Amino acid sequence: MGLSTRRGKVSVPYTILHRGVPLATVEQLDLDAELTAANLRPLPAYEVIRPVARAATDAMRNLGYLGPVADPAPDVRRREALAMAAALARELELRDAHDRVIPTDFIDVGDWPGTATPVFAWIGIRHEHGGMPAREQPRPTSAPGHDELEA
Repeated sequence: MGLSTRRGKVSVPYTILHRGVPLATVEQLDLDAELTAANLRPLPAYEVIRPVARAATDAMRNLGYLGPVADPAPDVRRREALAMAAALARELELRDAHDRVIPTDFIDVGDWPGTATPVFAWIGIRHEHGGMPAREQPRPTSAPGHDELEA
């Protein structure tokens, strides 16, 4: 188990699982970050989710392209692909080399064939937060511009 020179990046194998089935491995993660990107090494079971990951990646890649106004079908397909990927992202699990769960809020898998790193993930690392909710602070009423903000 080697540590890299950057704080928080540890070179140990991690595994992404779906319902207990290993889908991919990850060699390096920045566990100090709230959002981190990782290159994935797909395992055979990844093929089950590949269509969902690829459709969502295509939808994100084409997000700025609206297509013909007369044809709403592409937008419907994009929305469906993103909804399926969002549901999958909440079902995936990250485990370390000792099979301990790494708490995450989501694991978004991308699949973009023909690129240098065709299978990748954005991982929202869940960090420990205080046990008590933050108190809402009163908003200043005499701050310059306050009236315009509420109007």
